[in-house]
Amino acid sequence: MLEQARLARVAVLQELIEDIVRDSRRAETVIGQLRRLMRREQRDREPVNIAIVVSEVLDLVRAELRKHDIGVEWEVSGEGLDVVVNRPQIHQVLLNIILNARDAMESVPPGARRLRVTLRREPFEEVVHVLIADSGMGIAADRLDEVFEPFVTSKAHGVGLGLAISRTIMADHGGDLRAESGEGGAVLHLTLPVMSKVRAPKGGPADVSIRPNRPVSAGRTETDAGAAP
Repeated sequence: MLEQARLARVAVLQELIEDIVRDSRRAETVIGQLRRLMRREQRDREPVNIAIVVSEVLDLVRAELRKHDIGVEWEVSGEGLDVVVNRPQIHQVLLNIILNARDAMESVPPGARRLRVTLRREPFEEVVHVLIADSGMGIAADRLDEVFEPFVTSKAHGVGLGLAISRTIMADHGGDLRAESGEGGAVLHLTLPVMSKVRAPKGGPADVSIRPNRPVSAGRTETDAGAAP
């Protein structure tokens, strides 16, 4: 009887290990495919003021945030916020982070649901900062790095790839994505090199064709629920 119980435990443990190995290989495949895709899309990058990119995403999610009674605070400070990015990829990163923030505030009373988006560049810095803070339950200090691991998720129906892919996209742009503890919520902190520090991809010059952009004035703040500049 004891031997059968031991063999049953070993079988369960072996099955768990096999699941972990399969998940790890699956994550490696997905991230590898994404890296190859992004290398092919390097030439689709363009110079743009990062405030315009953020504004476009806030416009896109305005109705969704309003539906969930989430107010938006928007602030831009500093000069020289131009970056060179693949706009759809950065849209996807921002969209993923904002929708995660929406989900994190489900248990927060409607009047206390706030999303704060801050864009800044300190004098003489060579990077632009984008901080997206929510008023949810926050992330435990020992999980700040774990949330970027593939297949790690707190959502009942999530697959846990969104933040892992988002960090890969940011790294491919020469930037970074990290989680921080905020005042009563989580902060996702993105950085991107300023346009003058972006190197051309191997095999040819960077695509820096200028497209018409809607200007956004520095220091502007929006506080209406779901509002975008």
